Amino acid sequence: MSEEFGTDDAKKQHGSLTNEEFHQSYDCETQNSNHLETLLSESDTLNNTDNIVANKPDSNVVKPDFFDTDPDYLCGIGNFRPKQLQHFTNIYFFIIFYAGPALVTSTLTSYIISQVTALERQFGFSSANSGFLLACNDIGFLSTVLLVSHCFRNKHIPRVLAAGTFVFGISGLICASPFFLDSSAITDQHLEHPPTDKGRNYTNDALYMCTEKQDIKPPNESSPTNLWALSLIAIGMMLQGMGKSVRTPLIAVYVDNNVKRTKTGKYMGIITAIGIFGPAVSFSIATVFSRMHFSLRDVNITPEDPRWIGAWWLGFLSFGGASLILCIPLIFFPKRLPRKQNNDVKMTEMVETTETTETKKDKTLKPEVNKANFMKYIKDFFRSLRRICRKKSYLFLVCGVTSNIVGVSGVSSFAAKYIETQYHLPAWKSNAVLGVINLLALSSGTLSGGILTSKAKFSARGSLWFMTLCYIFVALMGMLNLITGCDSVAMVGPSVIPNRATFENGTLIPHCKESCSCDDTKYLPICSENGINYYSPCYAGCHSKNESTYSDCRCIFNSTYATPTICETGCSNIIYYAIIAVLKFFFGTMKIVPYYIGIIRIAGDKDKSLALGLSSFSISLIGWMSGPVFFGLIIDTTCLMWSSSDGGSRGSCVLYDTDKMRTAIFLTEGGLTCLASFFCMLALICHIRSQKQTKKEEIANEKLEVENEAPQM
Repeated sequence: MSEEFGTDDAKKQHGSLTNEEFHQSYDCETQNSNHLETLLSESDTLNNTDNIVANKPDSNVVKPDFFDTDPDYLCGIGNFRPKQLQHFTNIYFFIIFYAGPALVTSTLTSYIISQVTALERQFGFSSANSGFLLACNDIGFLSTVLLVSHCFRNKHIPRVLAAGTFVFGISGLICASPFFLDSSAITDQHLEHPPTDKGRNYTNDALYMCTEKQDIKPPNESSPTNLWALSLIAIGMMLQGMGKSVRTPLIAVYVDNNVKRTKTGKYMGIITAIGIFGPAVSFSIATVFSRMHFSLRDVNITPEDPRWIGAWWLGFLSFGGASLILCIPLIFFPKRLPRKQNNDVKMTEMVETTETTETKKDKTLKPEVNKANFMKYIKDFFRSLRRICRKKSYLFLVCGVTSNIVGVSGVSSFAAKYIETQYHLPAWKSNAVLGVINLLALSSGTLSGGILTSKAKFSARGSLWFMTLCYIFVALMGMLNLITGCDSVAMVGPSVIPNRATFENGTLIPHCKESCSCDDTKYLPICSENGINYYSPCYAGCHSKNESTYSDCRCIFNSTYATPTICETGCSNIIYYAIIAVLKFFFGTMKIVPYYIGIIRIAGDKDKSLALGLSSFSISLIGWMSGPVFFGLIIDTTCLMWSSSDGGSRGSCVLYDTDKMRTAIFLTEGGLTCLASFFCMLALICHIRSQKQTKKEEIANEKLEVENEAPQM
């Protein structure tokens, strides 16, 4: 009886230890009575310390003698663990020091999107080359996320996160290196005569003028693609994906392991909200760098010139260097944060993520034994994978989120293009609209979702309910975009124009265009003084150009000049689009943290890291990689006129059917969101059934135990 009493007392006094640590100590004491005396001695010490801490109101951090001696709970590295650093051993300081790496790495990931044009101009990349570079990020992510999420879940996660941030920094330097390795990039000849855009040649005005015979050809400016530059940037983007594979699953595991379970949602919401600011920061800084010439010298052209190449490399260099610096504090954080054992958290709920005794011994074993242990690790990986894939609620949840991400990635990839085409706004205005939407909705939605998850103490069941409701609301909001577009612009031009202007009311001069040999692939809309849109200066019969105005336009009634822009349409539906987008993004991002909670709770403590990694793998492979390609094909079906190269091959689309584009985009997005809500509902049903089945089995086991004990009584 005294031995049992001692064991129970040790359990109570070691409430701050993890479940695995306690059982290791308990096994040892049954083998050696000296261990029992040691544990009881430590219990007295912990008891005294707990009494001291209990007198402190709202104390979240406990630092008894045990934590002062176990390096897993101490800030520092090696033998360098001064007392001053131990003030930082709590979740609040971890979030503060992780905020910098989270923001910088997220910024670096999205920065290349803002610099695609500059890279194409300097190195002669095609759009296919640019698409390959953007895909390299996901290629690196997919190649490592499953192994990383499983193999590093029991390791020193802050240091693994620091290593991932360091990889981000190296990737930024590699992406910037082509500028320094290109010896011809900043020659005086290049500065005096910069190259024109390899796409549409807007600088050769003669191509768009009214001529008797359209025999003017654009100069041969094509140059072989710099494969070495393409390869270097591709390697850098792959490294970014590998660094992201560390960040995505392990940060959720570390937070969930070191805070009260009802607080996981709040802290994950804060961390996710910080990361979501990344794209907004990258586009804001890219605006500054894009107004600086890539040579950082004064040149005789302006940023508005189509030949302008901004300082694209400066962003990679800045964000890469910042990543290398900001990863350093993470190295000093402990493997586990000391915290007080709460009365409402049972020992069986403590996360089993510490190294086992066998794992610790592996450091001193022979290579042959380590190899055998590695094979055991691989077998454990597939066992864990099998357990996860047998949970229907998990599979349906991942299918639902993946379906939603296909729509989200597709719409967001072409959001700027849609606004420019649908509402006839210049690029800088469309980017400004998207910037405001992102700032208002994305971060606030994620943070609100985290706070709500924490306050409501969402379980897996509550998370699935909330996600289903959010999906339904987002689908309804998306459908409203079908009626918020602008009508097609009336324009004088080819017969394919859906709202083609006619020669009525004396506003157009008939047959004047017949003297011009206009190329329909040369689209450059102009607005006449009397408010008529023309497909190109050629369709207006313009013969000359003075600075920014086309003149001697003989097909314009009561006027002879026009400006290169679309006439004001008076359509202000962009306001309604922005309001709907804010609501969609807000409720769409509110379900991010409940999604993490749902995955973690459904998978269980033992498999949650791999479950997060597997879901990230599926979302990236099917959602983020295929979504832009899928929606790009849909948008191409709405094209009315394609450009063509000298060889006759099809180029980019120059004119879209805006009504057809709007319908195709938002019907597809709405259908995918409805599919996501359907899968989420199936996940909820399966989870409820699984809970009922588990409860029945527990009751049956209890009855069986009672029946087995009855004869003995």
